[in-house]
Amino acid sequence: MMKEALKNVIQRIEEFGIEAHFEEGIGTGKIEYELWDDTVTDVFCILNFHPSKKEVDVLLFPTINIDPSKVMSVLKDELMGWEIKYR
Repeated sequence: MMKEALKNVIQRIEEFGIEAHFEEGIGTGKIEYELWDDTVTDVFCILNFHPSKKEVDVLLFPTINIDPSKVMSVLKDELMGWEIKYR
């Protein structure tokens, strides 16, 4: 479910004219995804999912191409059912 939602997030971000992809990492009690702006080869967002709590921590690192408010809007739309915590 998370991967499908992230594919939708990437698709919507690409609608802003930004080439992007995500990479997955698994930690203790969480699943971490990095969202990459492929145009400038930089991470613009880290999402730490805590499945047992149905929470996701969001860390944004704006790049020249990324509008943080647009990213948060996309995340809220695509991650319905998850409590989003912006850090």
